[in-house]
Amino acid sequence: MSDADEVQNRYATGEKDFSEVQLTGVNLSKTKLAGGNFNRANLAGANLSGANLFGIDLTEANLTGANLSGATMIAATLVNTNLSEANLSDADLSGTSITEANLTGVNLTGANLTAANLSMSNLTGASLKKANLSGLSLLLATDMSGADLSLTNLTGANLAGAILIAANLTEANLTGANLTGANLTRANLTRANLTKANLRYATVVETELTDAKIAEANFMEAARLST
Repeated sequence: MSDADEVQNRYATGEKDFSEVQLTGVNLSKTKLAGGNFNRANLAGANLSGANLFGIDLTEANLTGANLSGATMIAATLVNTNLSEANLSDADLSGTSITEANLTGVNLTGANLTAANLSMSNLTGASLKKANLSGLSLLLATDMSGADLSLTNLTGANLAGAILIAANLTEANLTGANLTGANLTRANLTRANLTKANLRYATVVETELTDAKIAEANFMEAARLST
């Protein structure tokens, strides 16, 4: 299957199983595919901007370079999904499971990731500027080395064991965040809000904390605090 009209027609008749379909570069912008099963589907370079993908299953799917800007992906499953270099700016990914996924170089600017689970995913070089990761989002052992998290809302987020080497967290809101054991080597936390954040056992070597708010933050046994 490689035709957008065929996908939409089959979906309109009630079909939801599109596992392993080949839809490289297909244009499905603003379409409704909510609840669809796209396990191991190839959607590399596809245009899904503004699409309704509520509850969609994209486990092990290939979305390399896909355009998902403004898409509704609430409660979607993206386990072990390849989203490298994809555009997810302003997408609604609240409550989404994006575990063990490849998100290298992905654009998540302004995305809503409230209560999303990104544990063990690779976000190296990703842009999450102004994204919302509040509401107990899980980023356990997530690699965000070099990622842009400036102005991001990470209130109450769980970043235990996260790798944030050279990440840009300028003016990020990390109030009450769990950064236990996180690696913040060379990270920029200028003017970040770390009020009541837990940085126990965190690595903060050459970390920039100029004008950061650290009231009631826990730096107990953090490695080599440097400002």
